Amino acid sequence: MIEERTLQFEPILQAVQQGDTDRARAMFTTIIQSQCERIRELELQVAWLTRNTFGRKNEKVSEKQLRLHLEKEQQQQADGQKDTQEESKSETCDIEKAVEQHGTTEEEYEAIKAHRRKKKRAHNVDRIDYSKLPEVVIEQTDDPKPTFADGCGRPVLIRYTDDVTVKRHASPFFVERIRKPVFGCACGQCGVVTGSQSVEKSPVDAMQKNEQNATVDAMQKSEQSATTDPGHQHEEDRMAPTDTKNTTKLFFGSLMGVSVIVHVITSKYVDHIPLQRLVGIYKREGLALPHNVMLHWVERVSHIVEPIVHLIFKDVFASPILLTDDTVTRQLDNAHPRGIRRGHVWVYVGERGVWFDYTPDWKADRPRELLENYFGKLMCDSYRGYDSLRTSENIVLLCCMDHLRRKFEAALRQGDSRAADPLLLFKELYRLEELAKLQGLDTDAILQLRQTRSRPLMDQLHAWLELRRGTPPKEKLGEAIAYARNQWTRVSHYLDDGAVPISNIGAEQEMRPIASGRKSWLFFGSQEAGRRSATLYSLVRTCLRAGIDPVRYLADVLVKIELEGWKRSRLHELLPWNWAGQPV
Repeated sequence: MIEERTLQFEPILQAVQQGDTDRARAMFTTIIQSQCERIRELELQVAWLTRNTFGRKNEKVSEKQLRLHLEKEQQQQADGQKDTQEESKSETCDIEKAVEQHGTTEEEYEAIKAHRRKKKRAHNVDRIDYSKLPEVVIEQTDDPKPTFADGCGRPVLIRYTDDVTVKRHASPFFVERIRKPVFGCACGQCGVVTGSQSVEKSPVDAMQKNEQNATVDAMQKSEQSATTDPGHQHEEDRMAPTDTKNTTKLFFGSLMGVSVIVHVITSKYVDHIPLQRLVGIYKREGLALPHNVMLHWVERVSHIVEPIVHLIFKDVFASPILLTDDTVTRQLDNAHPRGIRRGHVWVYVGERGVWFDYTPDWKADRPRELLENYFGKLMCDSYRGYDSLRTSENIVLLCCMDHLRRKFEAALRQGDSRAADPLLLFKELYRLEELAKLQGLDTDAILQLRQTRSRPLMDQLHAWLELRRGTPPKEKLGEAIAYARNQWTRVSHYLDDGAVPISNIGAEQEMRPIASGRKSWLFFGSQEAGRRSATLYSLVRTCLRAGIDPVRYLADVLVKIELEGWKRSRLHELLPWNWAGQPV
């Protein structure tokens, strides 16, 4: 590094020795300017790294902070730190004037603030709602000692009222033992027997042995019938019960009740608790439940609900507007040099359902295969795998406004005050969308609102981007401007359709549990495990999107399919949005 700097000053020394001081002064000024730009670039990088490491992770930027950055930018222009050409361009691009004309009014902003205001947290235990918990009444019948009244001296044993003490307890595991009488001939030799044998539905002490001796043929048949094609047509006897002789067992060879199996599924795919951690949790509750048993349950449940998830897939890809996103995961792979490889979880969000898919790589083959026959509008990020869809006549590609905003926020966090101008416009655009949601506007009214108030703000943002397009791409602001200009056609399409959301937040919210859950379960054990997880994630996230409890839903659906032999022609009734209105 020192040798490079020395070489930079050698031409200057030669010019001084030759007596050409003007050329030496010009060369020295050029070097100083380049070093100042380098120092500025390093300072921005340090500020950005410091902000990401020790600063707030919240993406919200207060309007007061944006105003301070605008004042700083104006002060720099007044002090002559900006050239006259750039200053004249800034005067023609009046951001604040556009916000005052087409942004939210003071009354609308106060209404939005009142709607955002959260309720106070319950600091007292009495404010917690226990109305939905089951209640057990314990009567204490101890004979009280007689007391005597002060006036008449007679013993007082009249029961005036009850002293009630309410306590809340956790629900431990329990054993349900069902006994049925068995009748036979009195002689005991002819073998005439009526009734059935005693049935223990959930004996904890005998559960482990029965599960380890479960039928291997049923597991092999389930693995052979599993397929990666969402359009796979299942066999006609797929909905038949596994064990038609014993209607008290959920799985063939299992004596565990449906509530325990559902608890395992929801703990893993709703609460993101790994199975190995559940072993310790159940052991503290007095239930010795091996890891391989729970793994077998996960496999069986994913195979049982696969026909329902297939219907969810078809409903999602029939939606006119489709949201998609993906995130990276890890998968164990013995063939890989490091023993682990990179996989990807993809999510597709429709009008009513959510469908997940898993691939062991980040190639675009799988998304293109799924979207080959899709007709509608697809909101996605700038993943290059979707570039081939731009020429498709059936799909209109949309871009998320959040991706644009986050890049300008990164520039602002780096200390570039120029990013405050577009961020102020973004804030007003989102306020208008929140105002439409608050007022309950339909798609036609939303379209009118966007045309009259959002479009002028977008035009002002586009003018600002064109004026700043000369910003070096090495800077965060230059990177944000280049990305916004490249995606402008896709991101501004929401102005022409009131049903199109402004951002891809719907898909990101569905993907967020995967991103937070992988910190606990770390990786998928195999490619099949990733696909099974995608199947169960599709079902539980669709349940939550429909506003129903996955525990109650799975407990009812598993019994109907596995024990009652639910008819395939009525399978659509078990979809989460149709099941919500049915009695359990």
